[in-house]
Amino acid sequence: MVNENMLTAARQSVIGSMLLSPEIIGDVVRRLSPEDLGAGALGSLYKGVCKLFSYGRPVDSVTLMAEVGEAYEPLIRDILRNTPTAANWEEYVNIVRDAVQLGKLQTAAMRIVSAVDIDEARSSAEQLSLMLAKRSQLRIVPFIDGVCDFHSRLSERKTPQYLRWNFKPLDEHLFAEPGDLIILGGYPSAGKTMLAAQFAYEMAQAQKQRVGIFSLETSDKKLYDRMISYAAEIDFNAIKSGSLSDSELDAVAALGARSDRIPLEVIEASGMTPMDIRAVSLSRRYDVIIIDYLQLLNASGRDRYEKITNISLALKQLGRDTGITVIALSQLSRPEKGRRSAPTLASLRESGQIEQDADIVMLLYLEDDDVPSGNRTLNVAKNKDGELGHFRLGFYPKHMKFFYKGASYQFKSTSRLKPATPEEQQMTLPF
Repeated sequence: MVNENMLTAARQSVIGSMLLSPEIIGDVVRRLSPEDLGAGALGSLYKGVCKLFSYGRPVDSVTLMAEVGEAYEPLIRDILRNTPTAANWEEYVNIVRDAVQLGKLQTAAMRIVSAVDIDEARSSAEQLSLMLAKRSQLRIVPFIDGVCDFHSRLSERKTPQYLRWNFKPLDEHLFAEPGDLIILGGYPSAGKTMLAAQFAYEMAQAQKQRVGIFSLETSDKKLYDRMISYAAEIDFNAIKSGSLSDSELDAVAALGARSDRIPLEVIEASGMTPMDIRAVSLSRRYDVIIIDYLQLLNASGRDRYEKITNISLALKQLGRDTGITVIALSQLSRPEKGRRSAPTLASLRESGQIEQDADIVMLLYLEDDDVPSGNRTLNVAKNKDGELGHFRLGFYPKHMKFFYKGASYQFKSTSRLKPATPEEQQMTLPF
């Protein structure tokens, strides 16, 4: 329980964080009202910061003092000296918000207890219910506030930032945002681990996204062998046999020289729960995490169906709460023996919750099961903000590389992939 001294310290740290890092002010004012800072001096300082911010004026200790008066100089100086760090501003905000809400809830509860008639008790109970709804993160936004917020975001002139996949069809049609849950499904040995690793490397290398791969099945050494083959373009068989040529050793050395600029990490995650992954992801400040694969996570549940349902819900909540994009690999249920058919959303193994929670679902499968290095089809079976479609990927096993096989794709709601031309079937990598 937060006492008065702790609440005061948290309130001071909120103000100190805004003075030290003005870029967070917009996020803070959306979460705390002036009354949350109290009716005294701290409330006045908070109002002063909000006023400067709303007028588009610079916010620092000098401009704030000019706004509220020199009498506040000692307090402002103490606040800046006693704020541990602006990096923890969200925690300070949460402490203040929770403490204020708890006080309001206790007051409302006391009104119910001391009510003299049923009408007074009912009125107090309704107030308590509303506060409980707010405490459980219910967000009610009037239309006028929505329009004002839209105008504010528009004026910032920020171009939306979407993940880049390094495949033309996905880059043009798949608009993955921070916090999305993306499912990459495939039958065993379809290549989904390597495709996800290729995504991870390109996101980290080209976009400088901080990426964590949580591997629950493959060791970090085996995964890095594959990624180094891809990134350095060296023969994977030579890696496995330990017979790299001088030029391949040079390529590995060149990759090593730039590896510190590639924010990618592999975590051996055997036995981890969704909560474990959440804790590691936050502590490592990942932008994107890849989980290989979903069904191997530890979770409670009376049976397999309930366990997978709980995992899916937890991963969805992880993205929603933290803004981390979650890419979770999923095993697909194999078709009945003797039947060959392309996977669908119904192929997602063991729980329909996965399909429901996912913002995007991609399904990877071999076009011919008898040719492990042959063409794959990547089917975008669910896409919250775009069209559905599928396209062909070739696979170059020497460098563990997937590549887009030309113009054989269509993205429509009811698209069917046109047969590949003889020329497309013969396409190889340009080296």
